Amino acid sequence: MLSLNIYFSKISTYGERAVDVFYVKKNGKKLEDEDMGYIRSYILKAISY
Repeated sequence: MLSLNIYFSKISTYGERAVDVFYVKKNGKKLEDEDMGYIRSYILKAISY
């Protein structure tokens, strides 16, 4: 798996719309730029099924 931890989340609603924001860390540390592409593709693949 990705070994990510959510350390803060925020959900806002605007009428009938909702916006979710999740702040995550990997192994207790801030994500590196090179991790972002892999994580993005992993999440997109997971939600496309």
